[in-house]
Parts: sequence; C-alpha cells; structure tokens
Amino acid sequence: MNITAFDFGNTRLKMGTISNGSIENLSFCTYLDDYKDLCLKYIHDNKSEKVLVSVVNKKNYENFLTTLKLDVSFLSILSFKNFKTVYADSNSLGIDRILAMLGARKMSKKNCIVIDAGTATTIDYIDDKFLHKGGIILPSKDMVIDAFSNRLGLTVEKKEDTVFNFLNNSTHASIESGATLCAYNNINYLIDNFIAIEGEDVDIYVTGGNALALIDNCNYNLIHVDSLIFKGMLDII
Repeated sequence: MNITAFDFGNTRLKMGTISNGSIENLSFCTYLDDYKDLCLKYIHDNKSEKVLVSVVNKKNYENFLTTLKLDVSFLSILSFKNFKTVYADSNSLGIDRILAMLGARKMSKKNCIVIDAGTATTIDYIDDKFLHKGGIILPSKDMVIDAFSNRLGLTVEKKEDTVFNFLNNSTHASIESGATLCAYNNINYLIDNFIAIEGEDVDIYVTGGNALALIDNCNYNLIHVDSLIFKGMLDII
C-alpha cells in the first residue's frame, strides 16, 4: 500500500510517497500555488489509501484534509512511543522537529544534531536513546532582512549566493552581509558548544528549503536529507 505524506511548513508544502519502507516522488510547492488541487492530484497519481500529515498549525488545513475519503492521520508527539524530550510541555515541541529528529535517528547510530533550515532555523540535539536534550530556534537570513526592511522602510534584494564581507560599499550590501552573519555564524557557534558539552561522536543532519545555503556557510560536514521529516514517519508504519 502506498502512503502519501504531507509536511505543511510555514512557507512551502512538501509531498512524498512512502512505499515499501522508502521515500519516493518528493515534490514541493508554495501556498501561492493551488496547493489543494496539487495535493489531490498527488494522492490520486500515487494511488494512496492513507495520508500522514505533519503540520504545526493544524486548523489551517484540517477542514480540507478531513474532506478526503481516505484514512488521514495528523501526527503528534503521542504518535511516537520511543521519543522523549526535556521540554516541560512536550506538546509545545513542533511535530516537524520531532519527525526530523526521528528521521536522523533512523539513519544514524550516533547522537545527532538536527537542523531544519526553513522559514526559521531549528537546531536540536537527540541522543542515541531517543532523548531530545533540547534545541534552539534562530531567524533565517530572510527573516533578518525582512526585519530590517520593515523597520527601516528599505527594499533589500535577497541573494543567497552573496559573498560575506566585513567591509561593504552600500547599505544594502551591509544588511545582506549582516543577515548572513546572523543566520549562519550563530549556527557554527551553537554546533561548537553542542559538541563541547556532549562530545564529538555526533552526526549532523540538515533539511529544509535553505539547507544548501546553510551548508555553504557551515564549518562542519553536514548530511543533507530532503526527505528527513518523511523518514521520521517510517517509525509508525
């Protein structure tokens, strides 16, 4: 049986097919697209009878998905018995972060640092006993630029391939370099400290729409897995 998996992120929707323990037919779209029709077409094309859904803000999509005449499961922390977290309120931990950590654990026998570089950048640490030891959320480069633009009334072109400079020759270039520094240098600092506290025997995974830009600006070897969240869903199949 083919299972359709949806990950409703803040900026884009990811779709995948789970078949025989593997992730196939990865597809992405934004909410500017007619995503409802794309979802229906994806389910139909993959002949799915079951749908697994990762969504932080369920109320935005629940009405649409529950109209489908299929077995639709909204995943939560209660879906995973082996997963533990130091969070006092475990329900406040986003399901996308949980799934990304479980996906990393599926692929590694080591402790894992898991980075999801999306609208914001989440960085989490999960050990080899499935204990989430905590994490941190940073603004993405786009969020930093948007904050400058909104407060200063400037329009700053976003260029992920811009080379970072300490000395810049325009306000726009200065903001671009500052945003790069905020978004990526802090990640290197955090990984340095995670390793100093927990040890060097760790695999570092990255996923999300800004993963490639993060890889280009990171001092560490990162394992890039587009389907990391969907791999986390394999634990309940």
